[in-house]
Amino acid sequence: MYILAHDLGTSGNKATLFDESGLLIASRTAAYPTDYASGNRAEQNPLHWWKAIVDTTQALLKLVSPNDIAGVALSGQMMGCLCVDKFVLTCFIATSVRRKKRLFFPKR
Repeated sequence: MYILAHDLGTSGNKATLFDESGLLIASRTAAYPTDYASGNRAEQNPLHWWKAIVDTTQALLKLVSPNDIAGVALSGQMMGCLCVDKFVLTCFIATSVRRKKRLFFPKR
């Protein structure tokens, strides 16, 4: 049995595969872009996050059977916010809380 872990970081997704004793079997990474639009905010497309998760998962599942995955762990960016509603948002926007800057949302 294996554990598949994803770390959705600020520059890319790092996926790792561990056996039940905690031994690292393999890892894969997939980078995604960040747009620093005006210097005081950072934007990322959540579809890039999803593609990175899918791509790294598929790469690791070439090494073991999906039936042998006992669990999946996910961690995400600290202080990130993904606002969702019934519409599909195309970008993620984060600002530093310490700077108390306003959040900017995409126009529809």
